[in-house]
Amino acid sequence: MRVKRGKTAAMRLGIAIVLLTATLTACGGNAENGSNGSEGREPVGSGVNEGADKNGGSGVSEGADKNGGSEVSEGADKNGGSEMNEGAGKNGGSGVNEGADKNGGSGVKEGTGRKGESEMEAGTGKKGGGKKQGDGAGGTALVKPEETAQVMLNGEYARLYEQFSQELQQAVTLADFKGMGEFFLQDIEAFQSPTVLSLNGMERYVWMNKEETKSLIASYDQEGTIIGIQIQPVTSYPESDAAKTKLSYGLPFKGEWLVFWGGDNEMHNYHYAIEGQRYAYDLIMAKDEYSFNGDPALNESYYAFGQAMLAPGDGKVVIAVNDIADNEPVGTMNSSQPAGNYVVIDHGNGEFSYLAHLQQGSVKVKKGERVKKGQEIGLCGNSGNSSEPHLHFQVSDGPDLFTSKAISVTFDGDVEMIQGDYRKGGE
Repeated sequence: MRVKRGKTAAMRLGIAIVLLTATLTACGGNAENGSNGSEGREPVGSGVNEGADKNGGSGVSEGADKNGGSEVSEGADKNGGSEMNEGAGKNGGSGVNEGADKNGGSGVKEGTGRKGESEMEAGTGKKGGGKKQGDGAGGTALVKPEETAQVMLNGEYARLYEQFSQELQQAVTLADFKGMGEFFLQDIEAFQSPTVLSLNGMERYVWMNKEETKSLIASYDQEGTIIGIQIQPVTSYPESDAAKTKLSYGLPFKGEWLVFWGGDNEMHNYHYAIEGQRYAYDLIMAKDEYSFNGDPALNESYYAFGQAMLAPGDGKVVIAVNDIADNEPVGTMNSSQPAGNYVVIDHGNGEFSYLAHLQQGSVKVKKGERVKKGQEIGLCGNSGNSSEPHLHFQVSDGPDLFTSKAISVTFDGDVEMIQGDYRKGGE
């Protein structure tokens, strides 16, 4: 089931609180150098553990975007990209991590997974309601993730603050949190029911107000600690949202995959802020809400690694790269060759599909070769600007990753691909 929250792009104006934990970016860099990110932001998605070092070096960095959106980010890397190795997996592996872009719009874009069904008061958070369940410090009721929006609307900021991680409390005071929250939420009477995403020991909730002009994002670890919270205004790109591909495409994988990043707003798809990758997808495999089993430092532990990637439609291969080494998960990414091993297929009608981060030596097609829909073109890998095995998929109006514009994809059967959706491809 799709839970749609409107056509939005994330924080570029107004006030925002970003208390960042594990996040997932797709490209790194920034959006300053052109409408489609042709210069510093690579139009290819990074993996789930992007930017995190294996020891989870934490830190606290502050910044503001050019339009006044303040942010407080937990775990800064040396290049200013915020990151944090929270949300350990079954075997001590880190959760989902990404760096912030230079415009301060990092947000909390982290571990995603299966959409939950929890709601507040029949699907909305309303002022004056809310239940208190569980026990917190000093007898205060512990806030459950699904109650976050309700508690904020009730003005119970201290309850939430008690559950902030130590790093978040060091980054922002209760007074500042309350002041910014009250200012931002002053005209909101209720939120729509949230989307709920779970992966690798973390839960991420996203709420929208009725008008779909503001959003609230909260992330919790397995112990109920709030490891990320963000409130932000939203904008939209309705013209490009409505301009769908002329052709219908098949899913580029076999079996069941999880849409890690995907959708027509930046809360569910961090690519959305950049024109060149606005409608891109990052896809992983997950079982029991984990993307790996075994040693998280090995590519072979990830369910996606080595899986067959398929041509989404008939066409002619115009680019095929096959010799880029795969990265170690949660290790150093290859930002100089952001797409890694990848294939671009010309489908006609000015539409080109991209399948990126393929496994080294696995690409089965060559430039100039004609391919059929559903044909295997390579294996899922962890090459390029990627930190965990996954597939970056998009359709654009040209073959160049840096100058083309992404197009909203029409999939066969009008299948929708929204963050948190599990979708089954061909066998």
